[in-house]
Amino acid sequence: MAKKLFGFLLILHVFSYGLAQKPETLSSYEKQCAAMPNSIEKVYCLNQLAELYFVYQLDARADSTLKQAVVVADIIGNKEAKISTFFGDYLDAISGTRSKETFQRLIKFIGDGLSYASLENNEDLQCKGNLLLSQVYLLQGNYIAAQEKCQTAYTYSLASDNDSLKIAALLQMGESAFARNESLMAFKWYSKVLDQTADGHHITLQTKALRSCAELYKSLNNKEQSKEYLQDALKISRAKKDSTGIVNTLIDLCRLTDEKVYLNEAMRIAEKLKSDKLIIAVKRIQFGFYAYVISSVDSTLNFFAKNPDVNYYYKNMGSAAYLFRLGQIYQYGGKPDSAILFYKEAEPQYVHEFDQTPRYNIYASLADCYYKTNNNKEAIVYYEKAYQVALDQDMIAKRLPVTLALSKLFGDLKDYQKANYYLSGYIALKDSLNIKANQKDIALAEINNEKRNIEREANKLQSKKLKVRNLQYMIITIAITIFFFLLLLLGMYPISPFTIRLFGYFVFISIFEFIILLIDNWLHKIAHGSPLWIWLMKVAIIAMIVPVHHFIEHQVVQFLHTRKLHFLREKISRSFRRKKTGTKNLSSQENEKSENS
Repeated sequence: MAKKLFGFLLILHVFSYGLAQKPETLSSYEKQCAAMPNSIEKVYCLNQLAELYFVYQLDARADSTLKQAVVVADIIGNKEAKISTFFGDYLDAISGTRSKETFQRLIKFIGDGLSYASLENNEDLQCKGNLLLSQVYLLQGNYIAAQEKCQTAYTYSLASDNDSLKIAALLQMGESAFARNESLMAFKWYSKVLDQTADGHHITLQTKALRSCAELYKSLNNKEQSKEYLQDALKISRAKKDSTGIVNTLIDLCRLTDEKVYLNEAMRIAEKLKSDKLIIAVKRIQFGFYAYVISSVDSTLNFFAKNPDVNYYYKNMGSAAYLFRLGQIYQYGGKPDSAILFYKEAEPQYVHEFDQTPRYNIYASLADCYYKTNNNKEAIVYYEKAYQVALDQDMIAKRLPVTLALSKLFGDLKDYQKANYYLSGYIALKDSLNIKANQKDIALAEINNEKRNIEREANKLQSKKLKVRNLQYMIITIAITIFFFLLLLLGMYPISPFTIRLFGYFVFISIFEFIILLIDNWLHKIAHGSPLWIWLMKVAIIAMIVPVHHFIEHQVVQFLHTRKLHFLREKISRSFRRKKTGTKNLSSQENEKSENS
């Protein structure tokens, strides 16, 4: 009884650190949607509200809000509004562990969208719907179903004229392959995305692919290459001023390096954008930083107290998930006895309402805490439960620490038969993991080889393009030179002034346009592709060139009008004729002399 009372007081003490407070943005959207008449604006407002519900883990409300948006779109008869609801970006707002019911509702809603796309006979929408389903199945951990839907979406995308849709399908093929541990295949798909986004017209997809490549290399224990990809993504996002991409990349950099400077910069940008989705994403990482990196109970609970929106986010996960998070705070903070109280409160709901992975997590956490408090009997019970879940789900990496712990515990109890059983299992698992590690090294080598092949082919293509471009520059140069000499040649004949002026205009326009062409790439580079700056610089350059153009053209045409070249040609011609006549006379005289002799 005393123990239960202590547990109740501890939980009450923790809850007093921060009360969950509904964010103002959420309340504002709820009021706006309630006050609006049925209109397209209301549909879009409901879509925004549904995204916010997903952000704060109010999944049931999000589902009902999306359905309400579809009904309103039907009432006003607006197909575009209905399509934006069914096939929007609401899945981007979903992160963290979600319940079975959430996934079932999402699958049902997207299925309704696919039925609508089928009725409309719209293959692009069917592609989008299957891509969304693939994402849901990946979040759920159903990789086989994810691959099937992804393959269907890819098939639809092949017949589409929408380049963004095609690239999105390629990216999802990569994500699906990565989830199935097919590293080389995933890299090939990502490389195709990067190749098709190299023109800079699909920045969001390009940076997503770069971040996926970084995650791939991270999974292969190559943090240096992973960081390079993330820095490339950050550079592109900053150049294109894609604030969302910047924040997401900074979060990934923090997760990779554990350097808080990235997190601080991400929070600054997210707050500037006033985006609840990005702010919560950053704060979730901040929570992890305090709980798992710093491992300070007081710092983490103070973070909760100062950020009621984060408290609200975690409490909306459900009481069990919230208690589990609190248990982790105390476990990693070095207070396993307190962590046990939270885990035990959460356990019944985890057993009956969550999938296998969350169930394993709570069993393993309880076992670790009991082991640290020297309650070996309870530790064995929960390690065996965790072992069984890991065995059922073929979680080799998760079984490894559990089998080692069970071997030690049974050895302490002098139950050598079970100790040897788990020790043998541990050795076998370690061998399997070593094989997997070797496979990772092989996969990394294969990926690097594929990367070199891609770079080699890209260099060949670039070299070919460069040769063609240089050849074209040479042809233009030769053509302009020929035109200029033709202009001079025309000045040697009695051509009308209008013809000379017209041809001179064409020649000098060609020359100065060629100058603009030569500096065009340089202008794009220093303006970072910004149309406004390119336009301003070209206006300034043309403003300087036009007077020069007119002056030189005028001087040359005037010179040609003076007939000096014509007179020069006549003089040369007469001189040539005289020389030719003199040569003939001399030849005649020599012939006469020879005849006389």
